Amino acid sequence: MSRRWVLRPLSLQIIGTVTIFSHVDSMAADRVDLPGGFRLGSSLNEAKRHAAATGWQLVAMPPELSGQWFVKEANIGVYVCDDAVASVTQSSEGDLDGFAQLVFDLQMKRGEPKMQTASFMAGATRISNIDARFAEVDGVGVAVQLSSTAGRLTISTNYFSDTCADSRRER
Repeated sequence: MSRRWVLRPLSLQIIGTVTIFSHVDSMAADRVDLPGGFRLGSSLNEAKRHAAATGWQLVAMPPELSGQWFVKEANIGVYVCDDAVASVTQSSEGDLDGFAQLVFDLQMKRGEPKMQTASFMAGATRISNIDARFAEVDGVGVAVQLSSTAGRLTISTNYFSDTCADSRRER
């Protein structure tokens, strides 16, 4: 009888330890690697230093696109709000298969996305989009878009935080 009493807590302790380690491993596996190694919440100067250390130049977009920065060498966009990186976007040529695989992979980690489609004319050019927006995990949201502009397909992945939303609420 005492043997059973000693083994039961020991077995529960082992199970608890295994559960904790597997939880820590899954949390590490879910960390998000942002395009180009940029970090959400870092300052504009930190983002510029990171780009320079990588051999890139972070270039400001025109004034009417306030807060928008671009890394030509990597096709990465960085949006800065209140001197903090609020989103990082990367675009590349792609197709429906690539988009579906990316959405499927994110769905396994983040759950079912909200989907939205649009198709419209901009002058003589047809633009069509399929957007998949995933719930935020640890303060980081992800949106993936398959876009067709005059038949040319592009996949854009946007990682974002609600940095700007918080600062607007405080004002």
